[in-house]
Amino acid sequence: MLKNTTTLLIGLFFVVAIVGCKAGPTVVWEAQTVDLTDAAEIAAAIQSEKGKVLVLNFWASWCLPCVEELPALSSFYEQYKGRGVTIYGVSLDDPDTLESLIKPFIAKNNIPYAIRVLTDRDVDLVSQAVKTPITGALPVSLIYDRKGRLVHSQEGLITLEMLEEFVKPLL
Repeated sequence: MLKNTTTLLIGLFFVVAIVGCKAGPTVVWEAQTVDLTDAAEIAAAIQSEKGKVLVLNFWASWCLPCVEELPALSSFYEQYKGRGVTIYGVSLDDPDTLESLIKPFIAKNNIPYAIRVLTDRDVDLVSQAVKTPITGALPVSLIYDRKGRLVHSQEGLITLEMLEEFVKPLL
């Protein structure tokens, strides 16, 4: 009996170790934080948000449609954050302007979700990270289901109505 229990425990240890090794790093961007990021961290953040619906929004402070859609994204986040929805904003502004431009811009616009400024400018790396080709057009919103699968890509302005149409069925 002791031998069977020991064998079972050793077997479980190896299964947990193997599964744990495949999971990769856990990356969670806390709401109302602003920092730098790269393609690898974006890929890890998408993986870490499995179990939630993730809206990944690429934008820049100099992009008028990007700025125009911020209130809709903020409102949607506030309405649905308690229902398993996360929004991450990825700014394509110059990373050197994090303190002088981005943080004041985020504060002025009361953006409640996490914002990261992309340091990688390699479109292929970013495309691999987000699981879809990125053209460089802004804004772009990518919507991932609870299993981490990309289910919708919206190039151009996204409205509150569009967010509800694309995300509600995934809840």
